[in-house]
Amino acid sequence: TPADIRHQLRDTGARWMLTFEPILGNVLEAAEGTAVQEIFCLTAADRTTPLAALLDDPGNPGDWPSISIDPANDLLALPYSSGTSG
Repeated sequence: TPADIRHQLRDTGARWMLTFEPILGNVLEAAEGTAVQEIFCLTAADRTTPLAALLDDPGNPGDWPSISIDPANDLLALPYSSGTSG
C-alpha cells in the first residue's frame, strides 16, 4: 500500500526509487512528502524517468566525481520483507 511504501521511504531516507508500471500509482502517492528526488521506472511512464535514460549519455568517465565509499557505513539497499520486518 502507499502507506507501507511511504514508511519504508521515510525509514530509509531514500532519495531515488526504482519501480515498474503496475504499482506506479502507489509509488507516486507514497513518495509525496518524503526525501525522494526522482523515481525511475523500468519503462517510460508519466512523472518518472525511464531507467534507460541513465544510459543515454554517460559523459566522460574522467569528468565523473570521485566518490569514497565506506562499506561499514554506506548503505546501498535495505530490503524489506513481510516475513522479517513485519
